[in-house]
Amino acid sequence: MKNMYSKTASLLILCGLALFGSPLYSQDSTASKRVNHPTKATTIGAFIASPVGNFGSTDINNGGFAAPGWGVVFDSKTKIKNGLSYVFHSTYSWMDIDQEAMSKEFSDYLGLKAEVDGGQHQPFLSTIGLNYDFYFTKRVRIGLCVCL
Repeated sequence: MKNMYSKTASLLILCGLALFGSPLYSQDSTASKRVNHPTKATTIGAFIASPVGNFGSTDINNGGFAAPGWGVVFDSKTKIKNGLSYVFHSTYSWMDIDQEAMSKEFSDYLGLKAEVDGGQHQPFLSTIGLNYDFYFTKRVRIGLCVCL
């Protein structure tokens, strides 16, 4: 029970950071400043991670049994010329395994009592590429990114 409360508290703190601390814009890559540099913007934030595709499935033949969790994001965008920018995007997330569902599926599949204890999905994603922003107004734009 204590573990559940600490996870809940951690999730609430991260949600607060995501709502009130993200995005943090910095100059010279220092998160303590909240000023946009004319040619570079850096964003650091937190998010609620939701498993997609097979990661969230509870099918023993095609599932990862991941439960919702949380993650961190880092973005950096450097202006090359009007509308064109170099971008770097990276995310890392933590999602627990639904141990009860996995134990039940393995027990049913094997015909024996199986118990799963622990495990996490921790996907890491990093991309770099070029971005072009189409400005509709000063505050509204759509970006097209070609990334690896």
